[in-house]
Amino acid sequence: MSSGQRANPSPATRAGGSLTVVGTGIRPPFHTSTETIRSIERAAKVLYLFAEDVPAKWIERLNPTARSLKHHYLEHDRRTEVYEAMVEEIRSWVRQDLDVCTAF
Repeated sequence: MSSGQRANPSPATRAGGSLTVVGTGIRPPFHTSTETIRSIERAAKVLYLFAEDVPAKWIERLNPTARSLKHHYLEHDRRTEVYEAMVEEIRSWVRQDLDVCTAF
């Protein structure tokens, strides 16, 4: 390595959190890829948004840190406010230097 070049830090030594966004398919877990399942299992924090309760229970079994983003619909009236609140919650977990996975 020449002077002035920096080595890329390994995941174990890098500063800051990360965000992985995954899709679970139309019928989780039946349409969910192995790669998506592994991302959910390995994350330090999982945030998800599903319309039904069955996928929610499934994702909570995969990773006990899983938390729904659904509560934002009850806390805000306008959709733009709902989405902004969801983004802010996701970003707040990443700012805590956690590897976060969001599943939709």
